[in-house]
Amino acid sequence: LVEYAESGVGRGTPLGYVVDLRTKRVRKVPIPLITYGGAFHPDGKSVLLYGSQRGVLWRVDLRTGRVVRRRKIGDRGHGLGFPFPDTLMVLRHKILHMVDPTTLRPKGRIRTRRFYPGFSHIEGTVVGPGLVWLRNKPWLYLIRLTR
Repeated sequence: LVEYAESGVGRGTPLGYVVDLRTKRVRKVPIPLITYGGAFHPDGKSVLLYGSQRGVLWRVDLRTGRVVRRRKIGDRGHGLGFPFPDTLMVLRHKILHMVDPTTLRPKGRIRTRRFYPGFSHIEGTVVGPGLVWLRNKPWLYLIRLTR
């Protein structure tokens, strides 16, 4: 669960809440401003968070709540997903970024203009294994990814 917070509003760094459904324990972790995207790291020990306002990607250790890594990706994005087990995709309106989920180093990118010209607002886009359901109102594009 994430708090929605914009720069200059509220009390400092917003928080995310990780809820263990077995133990009912709630752990607080710092999150970037306007966190639109989040995904658990495949190792289960950290969470990846994308803050749209400042365009940053964070990797947060779930045990300590500390930010382990951060990388500037670019603003105006919406979500995260894993098209491949070793690749995180950060969904921005004009670019789909592939990133190593551990180091946060870039692995490649795809411009959305490859699929359609003009305006791009991809809120509601979903990433699945080897696929992206790219939503640009009112259209939905199914993109099959290969290595």
